Amino acid sequence: MASSKTYSMKKVEIYISFILLSIAFVILLATLYPYRQTNVSNSTLTETPGIVEPTPRSSPVVILSPDISKPLLSPQKIIGLIDKSWVFEGSFPLELFDNQDKIIYQGKASAPNWIEDTDKFTTFTANLVFKTTSKSGFLKIKNDNPSGLPQNNKSLIIPIIYEK
Repeated sequence: MASSKTYSMKKVEIYISFILLSIAFVILLATLYPYRQTNVSNSTLTETPGIVEPTPRSSPVVILSPDISKPLLSPQKIIGLIDKSWVFEGSFPLELFDNQDKIIYQGKASAPNWIEDTDKFTTFTANLVFKTTSKSGFLKIKNDNPSGLPQNNKSLIIPIIYEK
């Protein structure tokens, strides 16, 4: 009879160990899942010389406001984050185009904290004032390239819808 109890106790210990290992495995997967998901989306970055197409979590520019999936009105204040390597002396150039590749706004965005920010990104603002009859176009954000060397030029194209 004693050996039957010992056998049952060992069986219970094995089940408890299995349950604890299963819980640990689930916690490990839950911890690693966002990392794996980020890597998958980062692998979709498409880059051509001088132009980087934005994809989630890989873009050097993130527009926080307004929601660029909705139509833009003039005047429009843009607030976002930009990779500090794209900024020089607190600003960087940007251009707004209509659907015929005509520039409807050209100016500089301001990133006043670019030197103090310790992160890779710094905040920026830009005030766009434009007139267009087009329904769509794009915002071209450029890095500030003080060297003037063409191989250092970078730009990011963001599709835009205009409100009529």
